[in-house]
Amino acid sequence: MSKMEEGDHPSMQAIKDRGWTAALMRDFLGEPDKLVKNPHYRTGPPCKLYALGRVETAEQRADFQRRMERILARRPARRRAAKEHADRERQKLVDLVESTPIHVRRTNKLLSRAIDHYNDFRRYHPSGDLRLDFLPATRHSDPAFLRRITCNYVRHELTEYDHFLYSKVRSKIGCEEAYQRFRERVDEAVLEYVDSRIPADLSGSVPSSTHQASESEAVPRQREAEATHPRRMTMPPRDSSLIRRAPGRRSVEGLPALANASPPTVVSSPKDKPSLCNVLNTQEVLPYPLF
Repeated sequence: MSKMEEGDHPSMQAIKDRGWTAALMRDFLGEPDKLVKNPHYRTGPPCKLYALGRVETAEQRADFQRRMERILARRPARRRAAKEHADRERQKLVDLVESTPIHVRRTNKLLSRAIDHYNDFRRYHPSGDLRLDFLPATRHSDPAFLRRITCNYVRHELTEYDHFLYSKVRSKIGCEEAYQRFRERVDEAVLEYVDSRIPADLSGSVPSSTHQASESEAVPRQREAEATHPRRMTMPPRDSSLIRRAPGRRSVEGLPALANASPPTVVSSPKDKPSLCNVLNTQEVLPYPLF
């Protein structure tokens, strides 16, 4: 939308900034004078523009001014009512958070379960590929790190923390304040439970924000990860120098000549068509495009 269009044809929001309401625009302006492409969303509805002259003419009408006076007189009372309603809803949510009991389900092998939970969650990229730089957590990791991942495991797996926030708090008035208070209450219960279950040498540690591991531990941990989860290992990149394409033709034209290379094999029928891996391994030349 150009500056000229914005000045001569204000948008709906620009007219509302002058004090208009949707009902006033419907009754005194009717259909828009222009429809332009939505400047914010490509697939959104078109933007409605109104001629500035029509807007100013409507504002001079006596019936428009009487309705505007009534609207302006009601606005302070409506704002007070909206604020009081928001305050009541905010207090109701805070009371709900304060009155909700925090239950931590008991389990055995807490530290081992927390380590497995962390490794399973962090081992893969969101795409599903294995993180090649991932360092699995073990019982020999930094005590502060182990205490932190144990608290995270208990909070998300052994309490109703996530379910309560999504079902009772999310998108409600005062959700930010309620979330902070509920997180504090859950953390108090989680820390009390964790400190009573994990070894004493981890209880006095201060949770750290990163997993510190030496480079000497990286190689054996990576080998352990590859041996434990071989199914998602990504294949090494293919050497593109083995394939030479002719300009304008998407086919395997040939491969680097070798001193003792065997004569090329001609494929007689499409059903005998080998895969690209076989072509690269056996030095075969195809008489038809492979791609």
